[in-house]
Amino acid sequence: MPSATYNKILIFDVVHELTYKKKFADCKRILTPSGSIFIEEILVHKPVKKDKACNYPFFTEEEFKKVLSDNGLSIKREQISLDSGTINT
Repeated sequence: MPSATYNKILIFDVVHELTYKKKFADCKRILTPSGSIFIEEILVHKPVKKDKACNYPFFTEEEFKKVLSDNGLSIKREQISLDSGTINT
């Protein structure tokens, strides 16, 4: 894919399955300078070894934020959905 082409990249429930450094580097490369990445990911309260369905571990909130930070990404808007409703931060 050509560099600096996309204004938005959408990622749903797959970050825990990616090889982070390469995939996020690819995302940043194809994103325009003013573009953004939307990520929706299932997070867990306690670390788990592997999810039964996909055989990869899900992240805790702290682990997920570290993966983003380690790859040069920052959170501009955060929305946490719970069984009891949604929290915007």
